[in-house]
Amino acid sequence: REIGAKARARGVHVLDTPMIRGVAAALEGKLLLMVGGDAGALERCRPVFGAFASDVSHLGDLGSGQVGKIVNNLILWTCVVATREGLTLARSQGLDPRRLRDALLQSSADNFALREWDRVAGQPKWWDQKDLKGVLDMAEEDHTPVPVSAMVKELMKGFGLEEARKLLAGLIISTGRAPPSLNCWEREHATQRQGNGRNRWRLGHRPSVGSHVRPRGGQGRDHGR
Repeated sequence: REIGAKARARGVHVLDTPMIRGVAAALEGKLLLMVGGDAGALERCRPVFGAFASDVSHLGDLGSGQVGKIVNNLILWTCVVATREGLTLARSQGLDPRRLRDALLQSSADNFALREWDRVAGQPKWWDQKDLKGVLDMAEEDHTPVPVSAMVKELMKGFGLEEARKLLAGLIISTGRAPPSLNCWEREHATQRQGNGRNRWRLGHRPSVGSHVRPRGGQGRDHGR
């Protein structure tokens, strides 16, 4: 938006156009672009975008495209965590995860992560952490509670293609990580400071669900454990 403001002063339009659907779609010219910026400028650019994108969605003012991309990533990684947990639970109850997956693909649980399990789990391991950090940073700026996002970020650590394939093949029945408490959300957004000999916590903001917070001054009880 800052770049756009400076560009307008020189008679130049700026669009933000994050690309979605990954490398395979790029090679096939079937990317989705989420665009923010002037609608007229977008229309002039459509012929160029058509060379590599099959779908272009105008989401609003400059910056809207990036917001859309971040929300897309949040929902994607949340679906990965839910799919992983669901298949793990099914395997622990004696179900064949592959057979269950085939059924789920025809149900209301169908999602991109479930359909493209190998492809999604095979992404570089740092991508999910980068994407989810963007979610948490944006939410902090606007003081918007996103407790699930922090839990997903924690649960995605260390998860990769090898574990995903083993899980689908029914070779493992545990994620190998204890589920984090909602406090992981606070750990992402809390900064510790010293004051009057006590440790105090300053929260940028906190989720409205029951969470464990140490009040200023160190008094009171812990809640939500």
